[in-house]
Amino acid sequence: MRALTTLVLLPLFAAPLAAQESEALVKYFNKYPFDEVDGSTFLQRSEVVRVVRRSIPQQFLQEMVLSDEHTAGPIDGLDGYLQMSACEQHNCDDHRWVVAVKYDGSKGAVCYFNKDLSNGSRWFVDGRKVFEGSVFSTCETGRMPSPVLKALDEYVRPFNF
Repeated sequence: MRALTTLVLLPLFAAPLAAQESEALVKYFNKYPFDEVDGSTFLQRSEVVRVVRRSIPQQFLQEMVLSDEHTAGPIDGLDGYLQMSACEQHNCDDHRWVVAVKYDGSKGAVCYFNKDLSNGSRWFVDGRKVFEGSVFSTCETGRMPSPVLKALDEYVRPFNF
């Protein structure tokens, strides 16, 4: 009976928690990824770290994307996602990435472009490549390519509390 009560009450407590996290992420809109809001940067938020680690399979890329050793613009938002764009200092045309995180932190995608490795940018959702563009311009904030949005719509991994 106790387990049944827990299952019934869990959604009642989970919704306010998700709403609180959603509000916390929205506070980063128009801030830089390295600006602190309520004591942490955008890249330090557990929701953002989780999206990056789940999206990109290679650990060295995860660490690079999550580092604050890069050039970045302000965080913007579109289609229910906060989007952060960054690049290697003094090499932005050839080495850049985007992190897109749903406002509630439940899912997201990462775009990665490195001209030394490929002529196209790659979008990743949940550890798999879902789109490869022919030019780096698809690795910018703004409207995400439709295959990325489709993969995010199909994304069903449960939110971890």
